[in-house]
Amino acid sequence: MAGRDLWGCSYVERRAALLDVLEPLGPPLEAVAATDDVDVARVWFEALPAQGVEGIDAKRATGLYRPDRPWREVRHSETVDADVIGYTGARRHPKHLAVRLPDGRTAQTQTLPPALAVQVAAHLSATDDLPVRHPRTRPVTARGISGASNSRSERLSSSRRITPPRSSTP
Repeated sequence: MAGRDLWGCSYVERRAALLDVLEPLGPPLEAVAATDDVDVARVWFEALPAQGVEGIDAKRATGLYRPDRPWREVRHSETVDADVIGYTGARRHPKHLAVRLPDGRTAQTQTLPPALAVQVAAHLSATDDLPVRHPRTRPVTARGISGASNSRSERLSSSRRITPPRSSTP
């Protein structure tokens, strides 16, 4: 195994190599559970949040390793409304949003995907009173623009309702 380049290997081959390396070590080092059975994955998805597992990753068994993460993450989340109170980057190309959550905490999204950044930019250009930068608070994930979501791990997914902060002047 030492010195073997796995970049050109499928997920199945890379996982087998990982299991070979971890097997003699034993706990606490062990591979996470994996299955190619969709029904088993559904059971895990429904049952594991109680143990703090936030979701599952779906990968193609034949997929080669790519640093751009070509797999799909499926996460549990709760939808909440959040006010956009700032952003980083240019107004026409925002990189992150700063949001105020219903409990008053503020959070900053992870980097906005390009398609989402375009949608957000259209809303930002119609709003002149948002600050360009906001101090980083707690990272959260932005995934779309159809509703704000805050899961156990403070991940924010999407918000079609982009509300500028309330003005202090009447």
